Amino acid sequence: MESSIWLFALLYSREKKTSLSSFLSVVRDLKKGMRLFSQNFLLKYPELRQLSQKYPGPELEKLTRGLMQSVAQGQILLYPGHCFFPKDYLTLYEIPFLIRMLGSPVWLTQKGLSIVGGREPGQATLDWMNLHLTTFFRRQNGFTISGGARGVDQKTHSISLRTQTPTVAILPSGLSQIYPSSFQDLIPDILQSGGAILSEYEDSQKMQKYLFAQRNRLIAGLGRATLILEAGRRSGTMLTAREAIEQSKPLWILPGHPMEWKFQGSLDLLIEGGTPVRDADDLTLLFESETQTWTDFLTPHSDLSQLSS
Repeated sequence: MESSIWLFALLYSREKKTSLSSFLSVVRDLKKGMRLFSQNFLLKYPELRQLSQKYPGPELEKLTRGLMQSVAQGQILLYPGHCFFPKDYLTLYEIPFLIRMLGSPVWLTQKGLSIVGGREPGQATLDWMNLHLTTFFRRQNGFTISGGARGVDQKTHSISLRTQTPTVAILPSGLSQIYPSSFQDLIPDILQSGGAILSEYEDSQKMQKYLFAQRNRLIAGLGRATLILEAGRRSGTMLTAREAIEQSKPLWILPGHPMEWKFQGSLDLLIEGGTPVRDADDLTLLFESETQTWTDFLTPHSDLSQLSS
C-alpha cells in the first residue's frame, strides 16, 4: 500500500500536477486498499487515465523498485498525508508531492529559521555569523534551514553543528548526487545531531541551474522566517527572499554598505520593508516574537490527521 502511494506521488510530481485535494483523495483510497490504476481507480479518477497510459506496467515496476531501493538505503519518503510532511508546504504554489528525507523531522517539535547568503561572503559577514549566530543559537531551542552551498549556507550548517543546533539542508539535486561535493563531509554530523537532508528530486538527478530557484521555495517554506546575510541584486539569495515574501514569511536582513555590491540586494529588501538585524539581541527578539504563537503551527491539518491515523 505504501509503495503505491510513493509511486503515485512520484508520478504526480513528474507530471507537475497541482491539485492537493485530488492527491489527498487518492491517498485515502490507496490506504483503503484500492489498487493504483485499476479499473475501479480509473472510473473514480478519470482525469488520471492519461497518466496510466503514459506509464506502462514495466515502467511502473521499474519506478517502484527504485523507490524501494531508496527506502532500503535509509530514505524516508514524505508526501501530503504523511505524518512527517511539513505543514507549510501544503500552501506552496508548487507543492512537493514527494520529498526524500535522510535524518529526523525536527520541524515537528522545534521552530526553524531559514538562513541564506552569498557563496563568497566577506570576512565581516563571517565574523558576524561566528559571533552573533553562535550567541543566538545558544539562546534558542530551534533549528536552521539552508541549502548546503559554499559560503553562508555551509557556514550556517557548521555553526549549527558547533552549537548543537539541529540543521536541515535542502538540496538542488538527488540524494545520490550531492551538490556541492564539499557538502558531503557535513552530512554524517548533520544526521547524527538530529537534523535532516531533504530533496524533492529523484536520486539520480544531477544539479541543474534551474533547480536552485525551484528548491529555494522549500528553504523559505520550512522556516518561521528567513534571514538574509548577503544578497547581490542578481543572486540566488534574492530568489529565496522573494519566495519568503511570496509566502508571507518575515524577512530579516543584515544591512551592509551601499557601495558593497554584495549587499545591494539586501538594501533593496530593506527599502521594500524587510526588517534590519544588527546583532544576536535583535535576532532573539524577532525570533521569540515570531514564534509566540507557534503552537498554532503544530495543529494538525484536518485532512492530514485523518490520513496519518
